[in-house]
Amino acid sequence: MEEELLPQAPVDPSRDVEGKFLHYQSPLSSGYSSREMSYNFSDHNRFITWRKLWVYLAKAQRQMGLPIRSVQIHDMERNVENLLNDSLKELGPLRFDVNAHAHAFGAVCPRAAPIINLGAAPNFITENTDIMLMKEAFNIIIPKLGRCLAQMTSFADSYKDFPTLGFLHFKPSQLTTVGKRAACWMYDLYTSLKVLDETASEIDFFGIKDISGSQDNTLTLFNGNKEKVQKLEMLVTKMAGFDRCYLVCGQSYPRIVDYDCISALARLGSVISKITLDIRLLSHLQELEEMPDKTNTMLPRAILYKHNPIYSERCASLSRYLINLVSNPLDVASNQWLERTYDDSANRSITIPEAFLAADTLLNTFQNILDCLVVNLKLIDKHVNAELPLLVSDHILAAMVQQGSDARDCYQHLREVIQQAVAEIAMEGGQNSMEERIMKNPYFAPISEQLPSILLANNYIGLAADQVTEFLDSVRHELSVYATGELS
Repeated sequence: MEEELLPQAPVDPSRDVEGKFLHYQSPLSSGYSSREMSYNFSDHNRFITWRKLWVYLAKAQRQMGLPIRSVQIHDMERNVENLLNDSLKELGPLRFDVNAHAHAFGAVCPRAAPIINLGAAPNFITENTDIMLMKEAFNIIIPKLGRCLAQMTSFADSYKDFPTLGFLHFKPSQLTTVGKRAACWMYDLYTSLKVLDETASEIDFFGIKDISGSQDNTLTLFNGNKEKVQKLEMLVTKMAGFDRCYLVCGQSYPRIVDYDCISALARLGSVISKITLDIRLLSHLQELEEMPDKTNTMLPRAILYKHNPIYSERCASLSRYLINLVSNPLDVASNQWLERTYDDSANRSITIPEAFLAADTLLNTFQNILDCLVVNLKLIDKHVNAELPLLVSDHILAAMVQQGSDARDCYQHLREVIQQAVAEIAMEGGQNSMEERIMKNPYFAPISEQLPSILLANNYIGLAADQVTEFLDSVRHELSVYATGELS
């Protein structure tokens, strides 16, 4: 007898109070990225920044002698974060229109309404806001990268003299050390840190420019007094936290600046992609493994007995996305006509926040890797010992020559031993028996006592440990300022 089917529950969209399940949300802003980065590019923060700029402008204009009363500025300051009023809610499709927001701001501080955005064009608000949000986004990202590097410092130092197989074409090659490989990762990240820092420091304030960037409106406001116009712009620039503003530009700040910013983020994405690809390859060898908290009951059952590099794979995915965003600002910058065209707006409003959110998520995920990364030293040692006799065959040959053997004759005997050992590995699935074969071969009797010392892995790591020490010494002080603090 079939069971009676229950009727389908009615869909009640009103129960979804915030509308989270009825509208598409970017995975970066809705779950992956940190709260601070998501808030930085939120509408709330953007609109508050608009109002702060209006306050800065009014304060500077008052200092320069315009008839603006202190009570008007006081009213504006009190209502900077008052975004929940009816005037703002009624904007609807105009919620991103500067003039509409100026009207809404004036509705909550009516005494200040006549002087809001006085003498300035809407681009004073939009351009400076974009600059300020990007600057703050770099201030979020740079310390996170610094803390990742500070954490890697102890890792590289701890394993700087522990031998491991180096790989070319993912085939065993000359030995390196676990710490040396980590130091190479660090170098790429450190140079990315420098690029990010330099890029952020070169972002200037847009300033007070009008429709074509000539400042004619502001000059008219001050009756042709050029010095007052320049002082006004510098006052607002300082209030916004900048030392400089762009001296020449059209209606917008130079759009190539967007490329500079996003390419610096993409560079970071490329570096982390390479590092996490290495981790994924070493995870296959079980030499490095991500070991998340096994007490988490929500983990899939398979994770209980194997350790998939899921964080590294997420980093690879995010890096690809970030790297491929670079073409957007290049296209935008190359297609700006004369003083400006507005075909930049929609693209930038998507690309810039998403690039910073992706970079932020990338660093948070990379930090997760550093927190749970485990080095399986015994397995690394096993892999080294299995390959070492083949890798140091030149040293075996040199030892025989020193004992009086003919180099060409020794080479032929050594070649036969190597071929037999390799065939046993490839054809029979056996272990590398080269050491055993040399010990049993009467020809190599002159070096039988030397062989164990010849096959010590630490003899073949060159200056790897010294290189690590020298590199860490050169960056340790600079990275120490990032050593404390947790990622958001």
